[in-house]
Parts: sequence; C-alpha cells; structure tokens
Amino acid sequence: MNQYVSILEKSATQIGLPFEVNQSDKSEAAYLLIYPTDKRDFYNAVSVRLASHDASTAKSAMYSTQLDCGFNFDYSSKLFSTTWGLDSDGDFSECSLEDELFFETETEMIDYMVSCLVPYLQLQINNF
Repeated sequence: MNQYVSILEKSATQIGLPFEVNQSDKSEAAYLLIYPTDKRDFYNAVSVRLASHDASTAKSAMYSTQLDCGFNFDYSSKLFSTTWGLDSDGDFSECSLEDELFFETETEMIDYMVSCLVPYLQLQINNF
C-alpha cells in the first residue's frame, strides 16, 4: 500500500460510509469512491483521485475531485511536505499554506493530510 492509498483509506474510514480504494497498476495514483446512497456504482459516489501528476487517461479524469498538487513525497531524502490546509472557514485547500509544511515521518504526513481531507469529503457527501 502506498501513501496515496493510505491517505484516502484513512480519510474514508473516518467518514463511516461504504467506500472503495484502489491503486493504479500503472502509477502511484489512488482512487476513492464513497457511497452516500445504497447504490454502489461510480455515478452514485463521491469520487477522488490522488496522485502526483495530472490524469492521463479518460477513466482517471472522470473522478470529480482531482488532487494532484500541493504536496511532495521524496522518499530518497525522506522529505515530506505539503501546502494542504484548512482555510479560515474550515474549507480544504491544496494551497492554503503560504509556506510548505514539512514532516519528519511518513505517518505524520499522512495523518495531517487526512485531517485536511476529511472535512472536504464530508462537505462533498453533504452536497451529493
């Protein structure tokens, strides 16, 4: 399991609704579907794609939320950073922070990013 899958899985678990998380077989991208209704198909789900690059296939581009910036995971030098944050209204933003926030461990970074993403997912579900 990569860090993208971990972020989406931990976020969806906190929401408490049925969900699916999948990892791309061609890249590090991870995909989340949260089902706020009894229908369990793509079009009846809040959909999120998390990756460090733009969607390169039509299937990947179909996800309603594309999170592909605002973070840097450099495993070779063990540097993890993000500009993700919550603005003054408590809304999620990929560029909320003026300066990057750096983390010492992958776990610390994942937990922080989950804390930012959960309010956004809850809002998406409430607006579904």
